[in-house]
Amino acid sequence: MFYRIATVFLGISILISCKSNNNKSLKKDFGIDSAQVFHFLESGKTDKAFILAEEQLSRLKKADKLKEYVGYNEKLINKFISTNKPSIAFINRFYQNIFSLDKQVLPDTSILRSIINAYYYWSENSLKRPDSPDDSISMFLEKAIGLNHQFPVLANKNERYAYQRLGILYNQWGDLKKALGYYDLQNALIDKTEYNALAKLAGNRSIALKETGLIDSAIKIIEDVLPLPDIKPMRRVILFISLLEAQIQKGLFPAANLNIRAAFKILDTITVTPEVNEIKAFAFKNKGILEKLNKQYTADIQSQLLALKYYTASGRSNGRDLGKIFIELGKGYAGTGNYDSALINYQLAINKVLPQADSVDFNAVPLPSQIYAENTIMEALDAKARALQVKYTQTHQIKFLETAVRCYEVSFEVERKLMQNFSYDESRLIMLKESRQRSEIAIGLCYRLLQMTKNTGW
Repeated sequence: MFYRIATVFLGISILISCKSNNNKSLKKDFGIDSAQVFHFLESGKTDKAFILAEEQLSRLKKADKLKEYVGYNEKLINKFISTNKPSIAFINRFYQNIFSLDKQVLPDTSILRSIINAYYYWSENSLKRPDSPDDSISMFLEKAIGLNHQFPVLANKNERYAYQRLGILYNQWGDLKKALGYYDLQNALIDKTEYNALAKLAGNRSIALKETGLIDSAIKIIEDVLPLPDIKPMRRVILFISLLEAQIQKGLFPAANLNIRAAFKILDTITVTPEVNEIKAFAFKNKGILEKLNKQYTADIQSQLLALKYYTASGRSNGRDLGKIFIELGKGYAGTGNYDSALINYQLAINKVLPQADSVDFNAVPLPSQIYAENTIMEALDAKARALQVKYTQTHQIKFLETAVRCYEVSFEVERKLMQNFSYDESRLIMLKESRQRSEIAIGLCYRLLQMTKNTGW
């Protein structure tokens, strides 16, 4: 026993000694002194720390010390991230330094492993930031998976996570077939006794299935996992919410009411955390939708306001989530006949997914050049156009009809971008049905404006 302990201790001592000697060698041969960089960083002199780090990295790369180069970039990333106010531009630069080697060091699997991990970690950190472009995240995740497949010896536990994130991203973009394909790949890597992982996957798959119109499949996939043992309370709440959303789409309102009560019953027993507040926000949003369907508009408004309160308390700032809540809040106000408040909330919804759009003036309409493939924009514009038509009947001000037509014009552009992403026939059919309805209303408005103004432009 003593021999084994002594051997392990000796091994650890040798490793520490080697690492220490390596650091001394780097300092002696290349002037690499991380302590000086970290001193600048801890003193708040981030720019100086970055400049010095880049100088040191340049010396390592010129000397072809690529393992040390990658290792020092990793060290710098961790140190910069751990600061109170990390500079995203600097951290991204260190990641880019590592990525730049992926073609240069293909035979060297030890460096490739670091590159693959960098792709995963960069994507994971980027997903937490609202300023990160989703297409870059998907590109890096797919690069990491590609390298894993090219070099099976490097098979990485993060691959399952990558499939999950890619499924979520493609679902948001509207390419539901691709999203479901990635979820299938994720499913193949999950052991059937990993009940929480299966539950999380079921929730994500159900979202994609609901958006393709396959509501029965979405309901079944959740009902299949709900009875599984040892599912965490929060995960079970999310399943109940996903299930009731599908049931609302299917018109199964009594069942949906039972599941929203089940969700709140569990939520009342869980210690409050930012994640719990986020899930409470989704629960109240769906509670409000059920109240709206029962024409309980005042109760719906209160539920949507609570959804906003809890979402704000969660610290999250996802524009899509906030946009959906503001749309439901607007519909609640429309139900009470308060169309000014409805329009204000629809405008806020547009602003949350298009920050450059006006957040106050509900007569403002985003430019076609500003929009992208996001159904929240289309939902908000369509709801706003309906409310503007009611405003016209109340005031007889022609500007409301003109703005409604402009809303439909931009909505058609969003639809066109979404259709480009679709590779699932059911998704196309659902959108084409909605498009026909929108076209009929828009053409009717244009004809009406032509009669009223004699302007042949309509």
